[in-house]
Amino acid sequence: MHVRPAALAAMIILGLGALSARAQTAVLSYNEVAAEYAANPEAAGKKYDGRRLAFSGQLMRMGSEPGGTYFGAIAEDGAMFDTAFEVADQEALKAKFEGNEIKPFQKSSTVVFECTNEGNAGTVVQGLKLSQCRVTK
Repeated sequence: MHVRPAALAAMIILGLGALSARAQTAVLSYNEVAAEYAANPEAAGKKYDGRRLAFSGQLMRMGSEPGGTYFGAIAEDGAMFDTAFEVADQEALKAKFEGNEIKPFQKSSTVVFECTNEGNAGTVVQGLKLSQCRVTK
């Protein structure tokens, strides 16, 4: 079977588009995920632990350490929670801050980001343990 170069290019582009569409994580409500953990920790753990979860909201670096990885998030649903952005993943984040500079305790514009959920943090400190966060759009 002979495939013309233009047809091959179109198939590749369509295939890559399908892959990137599948790679995107659905944006979730932090409060709804936390409520699922509160209602049934075992079921929520099976559903969310170890998975990439996406949220929409504003971010701010917590602390004055220039390369600090600890960020706070204020989700669109009003939830406030902790996140962590490795130094290598912060470059894409800079464009979301005034002057393209991440300054301590200054909010970013609204951003969609995803993190690895390491599970519910526990009974003393309520919330999800989110790590390896990065901007998705």
